Amino acid sequence: MVAEGENSSAIMKPIKTLLLPFVFALLAPTSFAAQFEDGDDFYEDLEMPELNFRIFGDLGASYENPDSLSNSGFGFGSLDFIVTGTMGEHLLFFSETLIEGAGEDSIGLDQERAWAMWSMSDEFYLKMGMDHTVVSLWNRTYHHGKWLETTISRPFLATFEDDGGALPMHYVGIETGGLWEISGGGLDWTAILSNGRGPDVDNRQRVGDSNDSKAVALSLAFTPASFDALTFGVNGHTDLIPPDLSDAARLGNISESIFGIFATYECAETGAEWIGEWSTVTHDDAASGTTFDHNLAYLQVERSFEDWTPYTRFDMMNMDIGDPYLSPLDQDLDRWQQTIGLRKEIADGAALKFEVGFGRGEVRGLGGVQTDDIITAALQLSWTF
Repeated sequence: MVAEGENSSAIMKPIKTLLLPFVFALLAPTSFAAQFEDGDDFYEDLEMPELNFRIFGDLGASYENPDSLSNSGFGFGSLDFIVTGTMGEHLLFFSETLIEGAGEDSIGLDQERAWAMWSMSDEFYLKMGMDHTVVSLWNRTYHHGKWLETTISRPFLATFEDDGGALPMHYVGIETGGLWEISGGGLDWTAILSNGRGPDVDNRQRVGDSNDSKAVALSLAFTPASFDALTFGVNGHTDLIPPDLSDAARLGNISESIFGIFATYECAETGAEWIGEWSTVTHDDAASGTTFDHNLAYLQVERSFEDWTPYTRFDMMNMDIGDPYLSPLDQDLDRWQQTIGLRKEIADGAALKFEVGFGRGEVRGLGGVQTDDIITAALQLSWTF
């Protein structure tokens, strides 16, 4: 039992401790409030970032046959907001927020990229946050702004996860890289350690990881000094995809390995450009003991004539059907398509595009999987400012 005097002392001791900061604040010659009131003094030594703001947008119409793939119609495309900020000579902050259609009659807001990068020189940088993976050159070149792309549609290989893509297009983690001048040309290298893919394809694991295993990716690109219009390289990616306990077919881990090659050519004199990629994806499913091998590739050729740019692209997906990770969204089905299009620059920072596509592909229906002809058409107005 505590005596009455001892009890009072015990109570007063923490109260005195709590009051001490307020007493010191009152006695201080310059309070924190006074510092905030005098904004010039408070921010005098604080270096503010240099901010840049840019918007990309697009609207359009599309048609696709057979109707089981999509209905024709007009639609809101996207609004892409990019903010960059630099602090000093070495620190860069980046944010990309996208507003786009998300379903039959809904529009969603998505934080696509957000990272901080410290750059010592062109030879070395260190980045942390959310960005695009290196498993596709297209993915790292054009990102989300539709005006940046000559075409309306992205290649099958570089289709985003939430649009039915089979490859991981985003990551959350740490990236390092740089451009090294070596004998014969320039070597652009990138290495990434990140959260892996989620239990389903559209789960990017942006705020955590479902397992302790981390994804590792590497890209090497070489530009010959004697022929700097050409760049070619390789990329690779490994990951351990966790099970999806809500799906009876996904009760085990899936070991994923991706290997790709790419090349691009840009001739400033003639306005001719081409870009091509090939990726092979291997999924080892622990639950069934089955290995699934997938191949995706494309080749796009274009040439600019002042404000007009005609283009064509061949796309191909050769997939092992029944992959439990890709089949829920029909990403395990074969398909090829030839696309032909025309882009017209109608103003500085605005373009009108029209393209048609024809091909054949597997379609999963009530009667199983069947092969059908595929015809597409699209019109798009894209801009940036």
